[in-house]
Amino acid sequence: MFVIQGNLIDTISRPSATAAIEAKTSTGAEGMDIGIISDNIIIPRGKHWGIVADGHIIVKGNYIAQAGIAMDISNGVIASSNIIEPGFETTNPDRMVSLHNDCTFSHNSVVGKGTCIQLRGSNNIVTGNRLKYEGSWWAVHLDMVNNTVEGNIIRDNMLMVAASATGRYLFGASPFTNGKNIFVDLVKDNNGTLYQLVNEIVMLGPNSTRWKITIDAKGDLKTTKL
Repeated sequence: MFVIQGNLIDTISRPSATAAIEAKTSTGAEGMDIGIISDNIIIPRGKHWGIVADGHIIVKGNYIAQAGIAMDISNGVIASSNIIEPGFETTNPDRMVSLHNDCTFSHNSVVGKGTCIQLRGSNNIVTGNRLKYEGSWWAVHLDMVNNTVEGNIIRDNMLMVAASATGRYLFGASPFTNGKNIFVDLVKDNNGTLYQLVNEIVMLGPNSTRWKITIDAKGDLKTTKL
């Protein structure tokens, strides 16, 4: 077992991108390997990654800001109660958080111009997060290019779309028509209108009007009044 806790990492000076904290576990002969990454303050001030975690690792209570990519987790990581602030400023900011397979990402706060959450795998649970999107790409990206993205549950998150945002809430190949992923989220647009986003994309708009939403190939929402 390992614990990485209570560190301050302020500025990474390496010219090539690297991770401030990177850890990986294996199941081991007795399946006992586990790690904890908690209560760290990570401010790379560059294109570097904040936390990269792979395996039976708990990532909790960390603060990450001004990173190229704040967090990349895979293969069973549980990430909760982390605060992720806007990343390193570039013309085309990268994703804030990447999830691969079998991860739990819950009760985190994510703010930034890069894609808030990018899913590159299956069987992830993303719930109870507070997201504020300020960018020009997508708040949530199902990255199905060369990846199998199925069986993900994304629900009970609150997404605030900043007035400066020009991007879209969701981008991905037909997740609502093939039923391979589940979404139940609240979305507040830059006009302050609150919507509920549920599975087949039914939104509850102003004056209790019901809308059926479909997504075109570019990820734009198209509404049909029911």
